[in-house]
Amino acid sequence: MNSFLHQVARHIKEKYGKDLAHVAVVFPNKRAALFLNQALAQLSDGPLWSPAYITISELFRNHSDLTVADPILTIAELHKSYVKITGRNESFEQFYPWGQLLLSDYDDIDKNLVDAQKVFRNLRDYHEYDDVEFLDEEQRAMLKRFFAHFVDDNSLLQHRFLELWSHLYDIYVDFRQRLRGQGLAYEGMLYRDVAEQQHLDFQHTHYLFVGFNMVHPVEQRLFTLLKKQGKAAFYWDFDNFYLGEESALFIRQYLTLFPNEFDNNDRSLYDNYSRRKDITFMAAPTESIQAHYVTEWLREHDRIAAGNRTAIVMCDEHLLPTIIHCIPPEVERYNVTTGYPLSETPVAALIELLMAFRDNGYVKRQNAYRLHDINLLLRHPYSLLLSPQVP
Repeated sequence: MNSFLHQVARHIKEKYGKDLAHVAVVFPNKRAALFLNQALAQLSDGPLWSPAYITISELFRNHSDLTVADPILTIAELHKSYVKITGRNESFEQFYPWGQLLLSDYDDIDKNLVDAQKVFRNLRDYHEYDDVEFLDEEQRAMLKRFFAHFVDDNSLLQHRFLELWSHLYDIYVDFRQRLRGQGLAYEGMLYRDVAEQQHLDFQHTHYLFVGFNMVHPVEQRLFTLLKKQGKAAFYWDFDNFYLGEESALFIRQYLTLFPNEFDNNDRSLYDNYSRRKDITFMAAPTESIQAHYVTEWLREHDRIAAGNRTAIVMCDEHLLPTIIHCIPPEVERYNVTTGYPLSETPVAALIELLMAFRDNGYVKRQNAYRLHDINLLLRHPYSLLLSPQVP
């Protein structure tokens, strides 16, 4: 049975031929490009001019003069706007968790092309928000930590919450102006700017949107523009089992607005849910045992030889370092798509040891450092790089 991307590759080759230099294939993320390129190579009996592979994010960024800022820098600029508009002096550390939520809200507003002023209308105009009882305990606790100095009184919490809400649109406007003045943007802001432009100069003749199943309104607007110019084709990724469900409302809309290049009733593509699957359940009392089972699992049924057709999917990404250590030595190459957390690197471990040594290693009354803390530092593998004399 051929995969979805193999079918896409076959269709591209049949429709556009071997010279694909004028074609751009747009994916939701970067991962799929590798497999589509391999499928095109397998189907070709000679040299093939590869299409351009870009993500939807890159497509938007290529048509903007703005640059998406680093997340911490973005929230730092948001904090400046918050302090300016509200006159409050919450520290950046205190503001940061709320800043993340607020940035996420602003990003959603722009990606959904919503009128921000209407969204952030004063909550006092809404009867259902006459109090803060609609917030759960965790959300109320976060509010209290953010607003700090007040007693456990919902009326005061309500007052401070409404006061903050009444400023959110002004913060939104000032924040966007502040970023734009530096040539920066958050992703939703950049997307909206591009989608609202009257004229866009598209570099390629054909744009093939492959593997999408969730599309923001701002992306739909770009799809519509390319479709009107006769430059867009769509290869949707969905399953027929869900099409009759309420949750598939948007998929049905997408298929109507942006018709699929494939037959929506093709069972080989869109009937995966009902296809027989081979699933084995293994009981493991601890996460560590789960990770160590990877060694045995990979050595079974030629899974190592299967190469990129073998995948390890983690429910908890914190297991990644342990799983990496459990991959057997005969696996020469593997790809980590989640990224490797900086906090799990040897450098981070060394920094933690140095900080602990500074805070706890020195005994003032003895005017000496603890031998235990010294040994922990000396045993770190990077200590050899710092001093050749380390035993």
